[in-house]
Amino acid sequence: MSHVVPGLPRAAGAEAHPLAESQRGIALLLCIFSLLLLTAIAMGLMYIGDTETRVNDNFRSSIQAYYAARGGLEEARDRLRPTAASPITLPSQMPSSTGGVVYLVNPAGNSDTDQPWNTSNTYFDDELCQESFGGLSLSSPGLGVRCTSAPSGSTWYSQATSTSPLANTAGAMSYKWVRITYKANASVPRYYVNGSSGSTTSGTQVCWNGSQEVLLSAGTANCQSMGQIYVPVYMLTSLAVTSNGSRRMAQMETVQLRLPSLPSALTLDGAGATYGAPTSNGFHISGVDQRSCGGSALPSLPGVGAWDNSSVTAIDTAIPSNRYDHYTGSGSTTPDVENLNASNSLASQWQTVGGIQSVVSTVTSFANQTLTGPTSATTLGTDANPQITIVNGDLTMGGGASGAGILVVTGALNLNGLVSFD
Repeated sequence: MSHVVPGLPRAAGAEAHPLAESQRGIALLLCIFSLLLLTAIAMGLMYIGDTETRVNDNFRSSIQAYYAARGGLEEARDRLRPTAASPITLPSQMPSSTGGVVYLVNPAGNSDTDQPWNTSNTYFDDELCQESFGGLSLSSPGLGVRCTSAPSGSTWYSQATSTSPLANTAGAMSYKWVRITYKANASVPRYYVNGSSGSTTSGTQVCWNGSQEVLLSAGTANCQSMGQIYVPVYMLTSLAVTSNGSRRMAQMETVQLRLPSLPSALTLDGAGATYGAPTSNGFHISGVDQRSCGGSALPSLPGVGAWDNSSVTAIDTAIPSNRYDHYTGSGSTTPDVENLNASNSLASQWQTVGGIQSVVSTVTSFANQTLTGPTSATTLGTDANPQITIVNGDLTMGGGASGAGILVVTGALNLNGLVSFD
């Protein structure tokens, strides 16, 4: 009888191996493990990318805050000018309980309360105690530590409002305030204007003499009392806060330049001056203020100023005797030619090359026009509209030429014919 066994035929001597049966499904496990590994790597890359994005956002916001703070400083600096469209009433004393602190505030709409003098305000001035203002009775909690208290009362500060584009709207610049004060010695921690770290000079007012910062002399009421070239240094401090909370603070030192007092109607600066006196009967030089625009007359100045006796003698000799009375001024004799070294308190400013360069630089900063010589000019301002004119080089004013104001010529000045300049 025949027997039929179902299934595939088995090779002779072959048997089923139990390990082969146990390896079934290993490929699926490997695939799942690989997928999990790739998912973890992808999530890590996403996290790193997101972190990089947040770092970039924070950096961008920080830079925005910095430039917003700079924008506030520039607005305040512009409005320090007396001729600005909306000038700020500047402090007239070192900060104390009676005044000396001016805040230029810039809220982002009526709902944005901007009160740097209020300790509970979001934009509280937490740097004021670091400025060495002894009159405010504030003490520093340590370098780099924020202030937590403000002076008592409300008479120590005044405020002005920003006039920048979109001011007091949601689109306003991100700077919140600019503090304007006189600068005090050591207001920048560990930096002393006089190079000394002695506490006795900390908090002393700082002045500008045209070339460097100096301390207010003991017993002197203000910088101007030290001489006409001295002006106070202002410290501007600005805080900016962006919409996502980035905060940056910036500071700037600045001064209000003022025109130097001119020592004489015609000043021939430097030793060995030469003067070719015009012989025209219509040529006059007068140091007497003859203003036609109203106001009180200023004290008379020398008609011609020179810087040593030999120059005075040379100028006197060059003037024809029949024209002596054409040179008048503060002197009691004619022609009025004076040695300014002996008579003028500003001699030190005008007597050195550095001093003269400082004078020219200051006057140039106020100039209405700057010309390059050699040149000729017919009108350099009028009595009704005086001009400050700088000529870098030689200037020739011919017959009929006129002007009024201040004229600085760095080269030779030639006057020919009937010339009038007030």
